[in-house]
Parts: sequence; structure tokens; C-alpha cells
Amino acid sequence: MAAHLAVMGADHNNALLMPSVYDVCAVGHITRDRVRTEDQVRQQPGGSAYYLSLVLRRLGRQVAVVTKMAPADELLLLMELKTEKIDVSCTYSRTTTTFENIYPHRNSDLRVHKVHSVAAPFLANRSEWSSSAVLPPRPAHYTRDVA
Repeated sequence: MAAHLAVMGADHNNALLMPSVYDVCAVGHITRDRVRTEDQVRQQPGGSAYYLSLVLRRLGRQVAVVTKMAPADELLLLMELKTEKIDVSCTYSRTTTTFENIYPHRNSDLRVHKVHSVAAPFLANRSEWSSSAVLPPRPAHYTRDVA
């Protein structure tokens, strides 16, 4: 079943998703990830909505994303999605969900994961996604299912 969504507004900020056809709408925080290894520190986008939307788009699907983040992070975190022609509805939040993954050894299975900040939550009654066939948000900062 296709989601019936589209992004209205020139810059997609605080835009509502309105009727059009998408295969999937991913709802979730696009995160700012800091990755520390022995020899470097880098920042990159992350989060399940980010990776899911890229994979599906590269498989030829029409994809939309609903996310929340601080205005200062929009350019860095959404650049690749916009390049891939993924429609994004970004509502501004006071903070962006920010993780730090520290890999103290060359073994990438061993890491320290820190949550530095969490963006505003998604509410079930928000018109930007509640009436559509979407993948519901799962907080990126949980490490296990919460009943």
C-alpha cells in the first residue's frame, strides 16, 4: 500500500505532507552521529529513518521522511537525502538527537555509546503523519524494545 504524502513549502521546514504518491514515509529522528576512533573523529548523519530512506530510494522507491532537528544541523544532516531526491518534512526542535560512538580499539564490535541530546518527540496526533500509511517512529536512543 502506498503512502499518500507530499511535501509542501519551498524549504520543507515545518511543512505538512499532503496528497501525492509515495511508497514509504519514514518517520524518525535523523541523528547527528560523532564517531571516534583511535585516529579520527568525524560527524555524520544517522538514524533509522535516514538509512531506511536511502536504501529504499536507491532501490527505486518513492520515499518521504518526517523528522525533527535543530535548524543549525539541517544542512549537514539532510544534504544526502535532498541529493537523492527524497522529500523531507523537517520540523525544528531545540536540539538534534546526537550520539557519540567511541571505538577505543580496532575491534569495531567494542564501543562506548553516548546519548548527548534528544530532539523533540513525535506525537500521535500530529497532522504531518498521523493520517497516512507510514512507518511509525521508534526513538533512536532506545537500545531495546520497550513494552
